Amino acid sequence: MSKTEKRVQLWLKNAPTESPTDHVIAILERYFPDGIVTKGGSHITVKDKRLAGMKEFGPLGHLEIPVKGGQHVKREYLKKIAGAVEIIESREDKGHEKGS
Repeated sequence: MSKTEKRVQLWLKNAPTESPTDHVIAILERYFPDGIVTKGGSHITVKDKRLAGMKEFGPLGHLEIPVKGGQHVKREYLKKIAGAVEIIESREDKGHEKGS
């Protein structure tokens, strides 16, 4: 299991109060390589069609992550990112099962 995978698992179970922006960007780049729309300024924006239509991500699969002081992301958004990763992984697993 890679560092990013371990970090996602930690965020799902017991997320820290906040995490450095570079850790968050590393995870987003791994799981949403084509979906990061902006990563400058006070927000990181991710769009991913795999999340489209889900209540917390809206009809376009939009994830808006505020960056605190330009350097940290708060716990509630770490959990949201980890939840999005979990959704994507479970959908991909189901897709592989159907193709087997």
